[in-house]
Amino acid sequence: MELDEHKPTFRSLTRGAERPTPDEIAANPRAASAKLRAAEKIRSTGRGAA
Repeated sequence: MELDEHKPTFRSLTRGAERPTPDEIAANPRAASAKLRAAEKIRSTGRGAA
């Protein structure tokens, strides 16, 4: 039986990190080091703001 506090809080929307396309790098060389990660909140932790 899985306890609520051990269930995932976030779900990954990307597999690993998304890198910029060669076109993006050509237009903006500073984008070469960029890595995009995205997650979706799937449940509240019940902690934090009161």
